Amino acid sequence: MENISKKIGIIGAGPAGIFTALFLAKKYTTELKSGEIEIHIFEKNKKLGKKLKLTGGGRMNISNKILNPNTFFSSNSRKKEHFFKSKFFEKSDIIHSVQQFSVISLFDELEIKYFWEKNRAMLKSENARSDVEELQARLEKIKNIFIHVNTEINSIKTSENNTFIIENKTFDNLVITTGGMLQMEDKKSANSQLNKQKTYGLLEQFGHTIVKTSPSLSPFRFSKKEIITLNFAEVAGQSFTGKIYAKNVNTKKNTEILDDILITHLGLSGPAILDFSALWDKKSDVFLNFIPEYTEKTLTKKLQDLRNGKNNILSFFRQFVSKKLAKFLIEKTKITHLFFADITKQELKNVVSVFCAFALPKPELFPYQACWTTKGGVSLSDINISTLESKKISHLFIAGEILDIDGLCGGYHISLCALQAKIISENV
Repeated sequence: MENISKKIGIIGAGPAGIFTALFLAKKYTTELKSGEIEIHIFEKNKKLGKKLKLTGGGRMNISNKILNPNTFFSSNSRKKEHFFKSKFFEKSDIIHSVQQFSVISLFDELEIKYFWEKNRAMLKSENARSDVEELQARLEKIKNIFIHVNTEINSIKTSENNTFIIENKTFDNLVITTGGMLQMEDKKSANSQLNKQKTYGLLEQFGHTIVKTSPSLSPFRFSKKEIITLNFAEVAGQSFTGKIYAKNVNTKKNTEILDDILITHLGLSGPAILDFSALWDKKSDVFLNFIPEYTEKTLTKKLQDLRNGKNNILSFFRQFVSKKLAKFLIEKTKITHLFFADITKQELKNVVSVFCAFALPKPELFPYQACWTTKGGVSLSDINISTLESKKISHLFIAGEILDIDGLCGGYHISLCALQAKIISENV
């Protein structure tokens, strides 16, 4: 081991940590074999990629065709947009008059198999657990890559010659990728100051500014009284492609998301709800459109036409949602007729209101343990976006959820982690 001239430490084995290790393994294939380089991965959990195995309902969205600066959030918009100037963020299609970007070639380089499902790139296996374990097995087979599981790093020492000391090992370069959801196991104190200190304290000790953090991409839940009134328990587990929308009370602009929605015993979940939770102003009234093919105006016209002849109400709405959900919503309209021809004009308005403008009580968001990512984190002003090296201390690189940049649901975070991992691997 006396010939080793370079040691690289990676703290955190979520997507950013795993991808960084894989890219470095490709870059330094010869040096790893000869022992000139060692890579050490430190992971708090007993296996790599704990949260990664759960994404996409266990199927994992790795990327998205609608990928642009507007699909990500940061307190520093200028720095956020600088990511999209990276040579690894390739320009792709123009969708809805917006230039989109792609990192799908990086997943090809990582030999991660996928297929396209609408706008999302999904794991070909549709089994995130097995694929993540395969990535870990791949790393374990590479000579001079060492994986230290069940190892939580709470302190890092630095030496005068700009090296880092962790677990009595000295590293020339250090990559920190631990995320804001590091504390997901501890449900009772997931939002406590202690856990936040564990997550961000390593970087605060080097003088980094931590932008205020909060959970993001949250399901919706309602109070016990509201749950009884809504009676969603009757259709819990039903899913549909719908639109959730609200008019911002300050800007008067509509916030709306069209995607899959899942009804739960406590409220609502699914990609549309998670994305909406990140965009909603938390003040405006929220509505659901169960059949987004129609607006209130166009559905009114359609139903007026259907009043001519024997057109069955349930049969019409079953084209768009399940029979169970259609019956549930029809009951909400309080009409008892079977055919559109028999309903009054007021009843028609009720039908349109329930199916196209279903008013929700003000939703509540969940704490960290039920959410998918974290807003805030290490200020982008503290790092060089082109290299992801810290401006506070040289040879320290930062990536992943711990940075003050987060995105929508559906492959955005994993895409960004792949980009960041590639950038770091080029500069370590």
